[in-house]
Amino acid sequence: MITLAAGSKVIGAVRADLRDVVAPTVTDPTAKLTLQMIDMVLGQLENSADDQGAWMHEEIADIEALADEVLAALPEAPGLGDALAALRAGRAPSERLGELRAEYKLASEVLSVVLEAVVGTPGSLKDRALGVLGARLQREQTIRGEFTLVGQT
Repeated sequence: MITLAAGSKVIGAVRADLRDVVAPTVTDPTAKLTLQMIDMVLGQLENSADDQGAWMHEEIADIEALADEVLAALPEAPGLGDALAALRAGRAPSERLGELRAEYKLASEVLSVVLEAVVGTPGSLKDRALGVLGARLQREQTIRGEFTLVGQT
């Protein structure tokens, strides 16, 4: 029985039931692989369920602050002013993840434009932009967890 309210706890309980109760009864090789793939996907959801909104808010704020710095230093950066304006006009009206994901997508475009603007510019702006990108990649790695080949034990 699942009695824990936190999303990650519910997903963890489902994963445990699939591994401990369902998987031992499955004999079909294709069904076993399917269960392993399901477990991998549920693991990614478990890693992000409780903190996804906060992570997106943090990353959006970091990207916006970086974009302001780049725009001040490179006011002619192609497309940056427009991308930043679109982000600010497209703020999520609530904390609902679907709406926040739309804002995050706009922030991702801002980051892309920032990276294009600073790629040939050595110095602190480029370093900071690469740091923001690195933090994003690190978070994605945290969500994905360890790489596992499905079907390999």
